[in-house]
Amino acid sequence: MDVNERVCGCFNVTVKDLIKAKENGCNSVEDMIKETKMATSCKRCKDKAELTALKVILNRLYIK
Repeated sequence: MDVNERVCGCFNVTVKDLIKAKENGCNSVEDMIKETKMATSCKRCKDKAELTALKVILNRLYIK
């Protein structure tokens, strides 16, 4: 996955934003949602955004 890949189009949240949120202390998907507002508008990205956030939290995201 590319760090510039968008996980939430409504708020333009990228993988890089999720990594930064983790570095700033977010250690749950709920924390990342509060920090980035991802998946709170139209919710079409909800599944992908939450799964990507979980992968970031668990260090299971493979960056190209």
